[in-house]
Amino acid sequence: MSRLALHYWRPDFSPSQVKLLLQDFLHDLEHYSPRDIEYACESYRRDPANKFFPTPGALLGILKRYDTSEPSLPRYVPPLQIEMARATKSVAQILRENGFDKAAERWRRGNVSHETERP
Repeated sequence: MSRLALHYWRPDFSPSQVKLLLQDFLHDLEHYSPRDIEYACESYRRDPANKFFPTPGALLGILKRYDTSEPSLPRYVPPLQIEMARATKSVAQILRENGFDKAAERWRRGNVSHETERP
């Protein structure tokens, strides 16, 4: 959009006004891939009838007429932020709670054997 803006006169917007304008464009065009939006901007720029910076509606009109044989990219959805489960008890503590005191002590000291201990 910034590149397209270079081709057309527009009023001197304050940074906050530019931010609001861009938020509106992003909201209105959110279902289209960057490649589709780039195509619409190029088409708008190349049309000699267009003398002013486009509205989102003008670009949407081009996109609705735009037929591509290649599928559009899907909308980006950020991955879920899943926190991994963390152990809250040590192996030795679990052994001790279940009556395996000797095995818990060996585990704690690092002297683990494969013997089975019964409470």
